[in-house]
Amino acid sequence: MSNQDIEKNDKGDECDKGTCQLSDATKLALRPWLVLVKWLCTDFFKFAIAHQMKSSRIFFAPGYRIMIEYQETLQLNGERRTEKIMKILVAGGTRFFGIPMIKKLLEDGHDVTIATRGNYKNPFGDRVKHIIMDRLEYESVKLSLKGKQYDVIIDKIAYCSNDVKNLLEIVKCEKYIQMSSCSVYPNDHEDIGENEFDPKNEKLVWKNRDADYPEGKRQAERAALEYLDMSQCVFVRYPVVMGPNDYTGRLRFYVDHIQTETPMYIDDMDCAMAYIHEEEAGEFIAFLADQDISGPINGSSLGMISPGEIISYIEKRSGKNAVLENSGDPAPYNGSSANISYDLSKAGSTGFCFSKIDEWIYGLMDENLGINLWENH
Repeated sequence: MSNQDIEKNDKGDECDKGTCQLSDATKLALRPWLVLVKWLCTDFFKFAIAHQMKSSRIFFAPGYRIMIEYQETLQLNGERRTEKIMKILVAGGTRFFGIPMIKKLLEDGHDVTIATRGNYKNPFGDRVKHIIMDRLEYESVKLSLKGKQYDVIIDKIAYCSNDVKNLLEIVKCEKYIQMSSCSVYPNDHEDIGENEFDPKNEKLVWKNRDADYPEGKRQAERAALEYLDMSQCVFVRYPVVMGPNDYTGRLRFYVDHIQTETPMYIDDMDCAMAYIHEEEAGEFIAFLADQDISGPINGSSLGMISPGEIISYIEKRSGKNAVLENSGDPAPYNGSSANISYDLSKAGSTGFCFSKIDEWIYGLMDENLGINLWENH
């Protein structure tokens, strides 16, 4: 199913992804069939697809989730699941996992404004309000947002304390969701909990963006507490985000180097890491917009994968061997000192379910290799 909006059907019923506005009589008639569709999707058909390919969530599940959401949202009064329609400002959001995030906010019926520099095309058209500003420049933000107030601000591009200052000194909100990072944690190990970095205990340093990404993210969290109480803040901490729209090219690095037999340097083949898919990364933030939760919260897929496992799979599927040399190009994901995963108990308490990494990582590597996803592994 396409990610684009579904146009009016032949009978004139207005539909969009996830929710259909049908007559009460039509809804009643469809209920038995929806139960059957849900059973087929969850049990038989999903199992059959999973048997053929390791990726059963991301490449199949968008349609699966739409079916289930449609069944769950089907109400006689035609209402959506979201109880409160909120006025939401998103700083950033026009590429990578910002796109599924905003799509989900729109599907839930929220009034969304995006604020960007305008360097990338707004893929949402007139479904959102679009403010052009440079959040690095205080006067630019002031000119665009002075006097405005929102129910929620989702800040996807807060990389230092001054980024936060430029925004929160000017615009007001009831709830502030900051896209933070698992890089704020000081030590590598499995099952890292949110309490291993508490921004309240961090000494505030007003600083601009620089090469120290982890410290910039720590300071961005700390700066928000100068303007809002912790009960009003959510700091979403993700590990590396992967997906077909990843402009960083980190997974692509491995694929290209193996396919072209270009030497690369990997400091540890066995240290495994948790990751998250771009679709879930976006959807989880949108999901949190109307959840009664605050403070830091981890999000990631379940399970880990090591550079050695990534390389082994690409070698098997491409028929090429990796060239590993100390003088080779330094590979992404170098620098780990142990297996790294995250405690997802807090996220789980919200009812959001993350996928298992092996449900999508192999399909994503196949996509990067240009291999037919329906071909047996």
